[in-house]
Amino acid sequence: MAPGISTALAIDFSRTKTVLADESCAPFTFNATNESRYRLISQLQTTLDLEQLLAIFHAEAQARAAITGMTYFEPDQHFEFSWGNKLSHHCEYRLVTQSEALGEIIFFRDMRFNDSELDFIESMLSVLLPSLRNALLDRQAVAASLTDPLTGTGNRLA
Repeated sequence: MAPGISTALAIDFSRTKTVLADESCAPFTFNATNESRYRLISQLQTTLDLEQLLAIFHAEAQARAAITGMTYFEPDQHFEFSWGNKLSHHCEYRLVTQSEALGEIIFFRDMRFNDSELDFIESMLSVLLPSLRNALLDRQAVAASLTDPLTGTGNRLA
């Protein structure tokens, strides 16, 4: 017999409708940042290929924050991807979730980043993290499937 459904995880849609109908609740505005986030979320869900995922992210960040280059590297798995030119000004982010480090990402351009551009980049990075984590886990699963767990050498599939 299947276990019962926990009511703690249920959503009370009638309560949600009441809150949304309340006039004190500010309506959602669909500004350029929200539009970019929505477009990026839609695009990132199309692939688990790490390089393609980062290329999609780079294209969106380049369009809105006028970056000229981007580098992503993950020191534990020893890989690095770069796009564009590495110029004098840069901003760097360590990508960390509650339980794991996902690597580092650096954005480059020829002039300083202003606060609104940094806010935009940070907002877009929050969209990237779940997809990036899934792509890294997929990459690890594929590598594990090609390696013998006892000897560490390639198996028949490799």
